[in-house]
Amino acid sequence: MTRTLCVLVAVGGVVGCTHPSQPVDADADRAEVERILALADRQDEAGLEAYLSYVAPDVVLMPHGQPLVEGRDAYRAHVQAGWTHGQTTVTHEVLALEAYQDVVLARGRAVGTFVPKDSEEAMAFETKNLFVFEREEEGQLRVRQVIFNMNP
Repeated sequence: MTRTLCVLVAVGGVVGCTHPSQPVDADADRAEVERILALADRQDEAGLEAYLSYVAPDVVLMPHGQPLVEGRDAYRAHVQAGWTHGQTTVTHEVLALEAYQDVVLARGRAVGTFVPKDSEEAMAFETKNLFVFEREEEGQLRVRQVIFNMNP
């Protein structure tokens, strides 16, 4: 409950700073978010580095059932640690997007498979997620927060 409240306060604080009356191009923002998430779908070093180039240095990741991950370097280490346990394929999908002048909120899901090391049996998974993108002065979107849950 405390974690959820902190997330809502953090997201609310970012949204509270926005200026929704100023025009934004939600279709262009959706295309950019999908492009950034496609980089995250690439489960290799080049894909990870390309994705992380769109991640804020002080990003906060809240992975399901795991400790909070703070900072881009910790995010990198978190992903790379996952690779030591097996092979993952994943595809992110944007289900809803809210675009404001300063922030873009993308609610979505990710579906994929995980094949543990020393096994050939793929395990399917699905997550629900919320990505908070901050819009920089130049207009570029940068991942500020990521929250996800595994479906049972």
